[in-house]
Amino acid sequence: MAKITVSLMKELEKRVTAGEISYSRMVEILNEQAKLNHENVFEFYKTKADKINWRGERYFKFSWNSNQAVQVCLEVEIDTKKGKGHYIGIYQISRVTLFSNWYPNYVESCTEEEFNLAFGKAIDLLKHKPERT
Repeated sequence: MAKITVSLMKELEKRVTAGEISYSRMVEILNEQAKLNHENVFEFYKTKADKINWRGERYFKFSWNSNQAVQVCLEVEIDTKKGKGHYIGIYQISRVTLFSNWYPNYVESCTEEEFNLAFGKAIDLLKHKPERT
């Protein structure tokens, strides 16, 4: 999401905190900005290293031309989190979920290779095969 700057995010978060706009409106603004700057390439993200113990090890593949993203979930350290989205696997999530639950506080950019390795590892884990290295 390279076209959305940190300063824009901070300004929007400030407006949400002040009650000037709703959280949903913030997501709409981000989507509008993204549509102005979209490209046909995928962007890749992973959970920030200092957030993995809390949010789990996740990888994301996202295109501005889609309302969906691919999420690879490899590890969740917290036993209290339950539900389909917290199990090891590969999930299709909405663009809104990516923006509202992950970006920008919990993810950082990663390479396509890192994403593909995580994807392969998830498949191996689901097949009960040894991990890829």
